[in-house]
Amino acid sequence: MTKKEVGAVNIAWLVNNAQGGNGFDLSEGVEKTLYAMSPHIGQGWFEKIGVDDGIMVSRMVHDLKRSTDAQWIPQGDIKFESPVKNFHVGMWVRGACRYGEYVDGREQAPLEVEISAGKALVLCDYSLDATFFNPAGCRSDYLGANVPYDGLIELLGQEDVNEILTVLGVKDRKGSVICDFPLKLMAPLEQAMSGPFKGVAQRLHCMARVLDFLASLVHHCRSQTRQDSSQALRHKGRVRALHDYLSSLDGKLPSLGSLSKEFGMSARRLNEAFAAEYGQSIFAYITDQRLEAAHEVMVASSEPMKLVAERLGYAHVNHFIAAFKRKYGYTPGQLRRGGLLS
Repeated sequence: MTKKEVGAVNIAWLVNNAQGGNGFDLSEGVEKTLYAMSPHIGQGWFEKIGVDDGIMVSRMVHDLKRSTDAQWIPQGDIKFESPVKNFHVGMWVRGACRYGEYVDGREQAPLEVEISAGKALVLCDYSLDATFFNPAGCRSDYLGANVPYDGLIELLGQEDVNEILTVLGVKDRKGSVICDFPLKLMAPLEQAMSGPFKGVAQRLHCMARVLDFLASLVHHCRSQTRQDSSQALRHKGRVRALHDYLSSLDGKLPSLGSLSKEFGMSARRLNEAFAAEYGQSIFAYITDQRLEAAHEVMVASSEPMKLVAERLGYAHVNHFIAAFKRKYGYTPGQLRRGGLLS
C-alpha cells in the first residue's frame, strides 16, 4: 500500500482473503489481552475486533477491588502517534474514569477531568497522549470505535463528516473532547463485540455494525444540527423582542432573572444570545441607551439632574454622574456649562 493509499477503505478482504488488510486474524473471534495486574488490585483486559485498514471496535474493562490506599488507581498510560488521522468515539458505558490528556507534551500539566458513565471521548487527530485512573471497588467498561479519517470520508462523504466533527466539537481541534452522548448509539458496537460468528463472517458482521453505528451517528448529528438551528431561530426572535422591550424601558432596571422568566430563556443564555446579536451584554446596552438619552436631555433642557437620574433608574444622582463621565469623559454638569459641544 502506498503512502497516498494509507487510510483508504479497501473491501477486497470481503471476497479475497480471510485476514484483514492490517493483519487482523479473526479466525478465533475477538482478540483479548489481559492486563498485567496484581490480583489484590483486581483484573482487567482489552478486547478488539478489526475489520480492515484501521477500522476497529474495542473494549477496555477494569474490575478493581476496594482499596484502603487510594480511591483512584492508575490503570493506563496511552501514547501513540499514527501516520494517518484517526476518528475515534468511545464511551464509558459503565463505571467512571479520571482522564488526563497532555495536549502540549508532558512538560506541561495534563488537562484532567472526571468522567462518569454516559460520557463520550471523541478524537480526530494523529496522536493521543493521556493517562487514566479508574475507581477502586468498581467495574469500568469503555467501548469504542476507530475509523481512519480518510476512510470515514469515503464511507460517509465530506459533508456528513464535517457535520459530525462540528457537532461533536472536534473539527480542527487538537486533542480529544469529552461530551454528552446517547448511550443507545453504542448498541451496534456492543453487538459487534458479541456476535456469534467466526472468520470472514465475523468481519462482515463487525463491519455491518460499524456502518450501523456511523449511520446512527450521522442521524444524531443531523438532528442535533436541525434542533440547534430551530432553537437559534427561537432565541433570535426572543432576543429581538427583548431588544424592543429594552429600547422603550423607563425607570428602574429589571433584574436579569426577571428578564429570563419573561422571555423564556436561562439568564446566561439570554445574555449570551443578546450579546451575539447586538455586540454587548443586556445591561451594557441598557446603560448605553440611557446615557445617550441623558446626553440629549442635558443638551436640550434644564430638567434637574436628579430627576433625570431617577427617570433613568439610577438610585443616586452620583451613580448617574459617574456612569456619564465613564462614557463621555466629562460630567453632565460640564456639558451643560458649555464649551464641550462643537
